[in-house]
Amino acid sequence: LEAHRSLSSSSSTTTTTTLKTTRARVQTLEESRASQEALHIYAPLAARLGMFRLKTELEDAAFRTLYPHSHAFVSALCGGENTNSVGEGMKSVLDDITNQMKRVVQEDCTFMENIDNVSVMARVKEPYSVWRKILKMSK
Repeated sequence: LEAHRSLSSSSSTTTTTTLKTTRARVQTLEESRASQEALHIYAPLAARLGMFRLKTELEDAAFRTLYPHSHAFVSALCGGENTNSVGEGMKSVLDDITNQMKRVVQEDCTFMENIDNVSVMARVKEPYSVWRKILKMSK
């Protein structure tokens, strides 16, 4: 419990500093350090503690601050600058792929004989996660 309180307190201070930095054009050394801490220390800790919303907010704020051009590029790929809403193009792609997967699975008679029902779900990755995947695949 004390670890959760400490993480919440430290990460909220870091998030506040990081969010303020996203609005400014020039970063101070302190703001850059706070963003680095958010990205490399507090976000992974939040994930390990099951605080995924906090993890996502920390990663997005730090990514936007530390790599503004990459953030803008990846956000455009994901459907717009507002990462909380998926662009119409991305929604239609997800719906199309979800329907294709359902159809393929349901047409497999052997598979369908051995199960009761099928559920196919899709999700959109956050910009920071997409960026990491792009970097990994480009190596």
